[in-house]
Amino acid sequence: MYLATIILFASIYRIMFTIDTTSFTLPDTVHNGSVFHIYVTFIYFSSTTFTSTGIGDILPFKAWAKLLVDFNNYLQWDIL
Repeated sequence: MYLATIILFASIYRIMFTIDTTSFTLPDTVHNGSVFHIYVTFIYFSSTTFTSTGIGDILPFKAWAKLLVDFNNYLQWDIL
């Protein structure tokens, strides 16, 4: 259940980033990376958000991205 939720949100974040590349603030090396590298970056972001680690090198920038990340945080408490 945990892994499926992390992958689901990583996929949603990836789609959001495809639609609007300014929706998240990412390290410069990620913007020039492959699709796989960007997806792995969002899996990393989703897992750190889901576990409340929150490293801080990837940040939601747009309001709708912040709302989705908040929903991810609230959902984790329902699952845990």
